[in-house]
Amino acid sequence: MKMTMTEFVLRLLAVMGQSVEPAGDDPVRVGEWLFSFDANAHQGRGEAQFTPNINKAMRFASFQEAANFWKTQSIVRPRRPDGKPNRPLTAFSMTIDPVPSKGKS
Repeated sequence: MKMTMTEFVLRLLAVMGQSVEPAGDDPVRVGEWLFSFDANAHQGRGEAQFTPNINKAMRFASFQEAANFWKTQSIVRPRRPDGKPNRPLTAFSMTIDPVPSKGKS
């Protein structure tokens, strides 16, 4: 019996602030999955790209890995003006979803 490992993706629930720059000209859409993220882009404000295709989304080996990535702190600007850690991706409310398995279980 072949064991398959569950992978996880980050899915956009809401945009809470204006701190992260969306990449390209496409608007960020609720329900899309995280395609790429650079916490150090735009002088530490970050840049995120989303995709409507779950197959193109960034994959994480565990729920905890995805949660830790969501909290990635910028190295370029590690602190916000209020002194708290600068974690640009947390400007988005996101869910951590398991990737549906392909084929029969």
